[in-house]
Amino acid sequence: MKRIMTIMVVALLMLSFGCFKTGDGDGKTSSGKAFAFTGKNGLTASFDADSPPSTNWINDPIQLKLKLTNRGAKSLSSGDVKARIKGVAATEVFKSTNVESSNEDELPVAELSPTVSEVDLGTITYSPEKMFSAEYKPNIEAEVCFPYTTKVNINNFWVSSKQTDLDKGKISDSDNSDSPVHISNLKEYKSTGKVRVEFTVSNVGGGKIVNECFPTEKSAETVKLNVLEPSGVTCETLGGGSSGEVKLETGKKIVRCSVDYSETDNYQTPLVMELDYNYDLELSKTITIKNVEQTT
Repeated sequence: MKRIMTIMVVALLMLSFGCFKTGDGDGKTSSGKAFAFTGKNGLTASFDADSPPSTNWINDPIQLKLKLTNRGAKSLSSGDVKARIKGVAATEVFKSTNVESSNEDELPVAELSPTVSEVDLGTITYSPEKMFSAEYKPNIEAEVCFPYTTKVNINNFWVSSKQTDLDKGKISDSDNSDSPVHISNLKEYKSTGKVRVEFTVSNVGGGKIVNECFPTEKSAETVKLNVLEPSGVTCETLGGGSSGEVKLETGKKIVRCSVDYSETDNYQTPLVMELDYNYDLELSKTITIKNVEQTT
């Protein structure tokens, strides 16, 4: 009885981690894994609840800390996430001890639970020559930039000589790891000796894709795409290879690829891809600074 219970527990654990195999009985099998978290953020950043606090006094130091939460399939080392103060808080009227900083701890890939780190941006102090009103409500702004990766496991992908099989090819948001760049709109078409594949790479998050963090000029939205499975996939957009750069236009780009097949091929196999890019987020918090002279 105990042995039966142990086997059942192991089976349930395997299902919970989403492990599976697909095949057609011809010896062609592949394994895939569902993602622990899915969504359109991956890494989120927010001001700490009390850093800055909602209410402050003129000439008093105001601490700025950012909380980082990683729910995606990309591990980030200490120093990978860059952050800086911008807007009014970065002007001369606010004295700052640190304009730019980075994450202090690692942010490993999220498997069983999200991982958390922080960025300490030091302190700012509102120090005007004269404060004429009883209170001032500035918008404190910060910018966060980091390298990130989207992992894609499309399990409803077919290599076949029959269009009826190719019509089964589908993708959903859950086939993308939790990240701000997704692949969608999968379509498969039969061609002479090839399966034609089409999908869209899109920026679905609340930030922007940049070539490098904090560029001085407008940055192109460039994503590095790498097709890992199945073998033999080539993409026109990537110059005829299985990996290369995709330049998005107004936040998206259609990618066209192909894979060879024989007339006897008729199987389902995962289409596995990775997308690498730099991502930039902006966040803000309105605070109230009180004038000591006018409130006493």
